[in-house]
Amino acid sequence: MPEIFDIVDENDQIIGQDTRANVHKNKLRHRSVHIFVFNSKGELFIQERALDKDEFPGYWDSSCSGHIDHGEEPDFSAHRELKEELGIETSLRFLNKFPACPESGMEFNYFYVCTYDGELTLQKEEIITGKFLHIDTIKQEIEKGTRKYTGNFVIVFKWWWEHQKL
Repeated sequence: MPEIFDIVDENDQIIGQDTRANVHKNKLRHRSVHIFVFNSKGELFIQERALDKDEFPGYWDSSCSGHIDHGEEPDFSAHRELKEELGIETSLRFLNKFPACPESGMEFNYFYVCTYDGELTLQKEEIITGKFLHIDTIKQEIEKGTRKYTGNFVIVFKWWWEHQKL
């Protein structure tokens, strides 16, 4: 079964549905969640995306991210993605919703954060590897272009950096 996404207008109101392939191919507005998982040292977990991903294969990304499927609420999707990709269940705090734009792949991004020090179980179909990095290191890598990060991650990280909200 193909994944079905809600298509949304410029105000993030649902106007229809289509398959993942068509939504991406036609650059239609849709929704995603991005979650930053920090450890108690304040380091951020980042993941390297699988090489067979249809967008940004092999790039580094948020701790956890994924599309909001048809009929799902953002909070539900965030917890689902966190369990699927990292194998954890924990409380999340919603911080911001970013507008859809070409740099985000036309996704409205719902942004959450959490702190977690337990074991992570990476979903091998989605993630090559991951690591906790100091946020100053990530900021320098973005500025210098020394690591390939997804457009969504850069948008969310820059906003978080300016607001320094954990």
